[in-house]
Amino acid sequence: MKKLIQVLPLLALVFALAGCSSQNNLTTEPGSKINKSNEQTVASTSDNNTSGNIGSIAKCDVDSKNYFDKEWKAKILNTDILKTINLSYENHYDKTNNSCYILISYNFNTSGVKYNLPSYLSVTFMMADIYRKTPDGYPMALGNFNKNVSFSDGSPDRLVDCNAFGASCSSAEGFLSLVNPYMGK
Repeated sequence: MKKLIQVLPLLALVFALAGCSSQNNLTTEPGSKINKSNEQTVASTSDNNTSGNIGSIAKCDVDSKNYFDKEWKAKILNTDILKTINLSYENHYDKTNNSCYILISYNFNTSGVKYNLPSYLSVTFMMADIYRKTPDGYPMALGNFNKNVSFSDGSPDRLVDCNAFGASCSSAEGFLSLVNPYMGK
C-alpha cells in the first residue's frame, strides 16, 4: 500500500502531461482528437503568424507523427512480459532554431513471471529533435528520463536515467522543467 501511495503522484504527473499534449491520442480517425488538434494548431498559428512559418509548423506535426508511428507505436506491443499503460507524444516547432522537438511519454508494467523476475512499473520520457539526426539516421536524443517503481518483490524504486540538454536531474519534475522551455511551455 505504501508503494502505491508513492507511485500515485508520479502517475498523476504522467497522465497530466499526456492530457496537455496536442497530439497524445493514438487514434488518427477523422474527427479524432489528434486531427482536431492539428487543425486547431494551424488555425491558431495563422492568426499570429506574419512570417509564413505555418508550413514549418505543419511539417513538424507531420514529421513528428510519422516518427512516432514508425519508431514507437509500431514497435511497442503488449506481450507476455510487457503491458503498455500510456504511449503518447507532443511536439513543438521552434522557429528560432528551426527545430522540431518531440517529447514521448511511455509507461508500462512488466511481468517477470516468465523470467522469474519481479514485476515493476516503468515511467519513461524521451525528447528528441526530429530534424537533427544521429549518424545512423535517428532523431538526435536531447533528454531521457526513466524510473522503475513499485517492484513486486519490494525492491526500492530505481532511477535509471535523468538528463536533458547536458544537465542531469533526479525526478520527472526536474526532467520536465529542463525540457518544457523547448516545448513552448
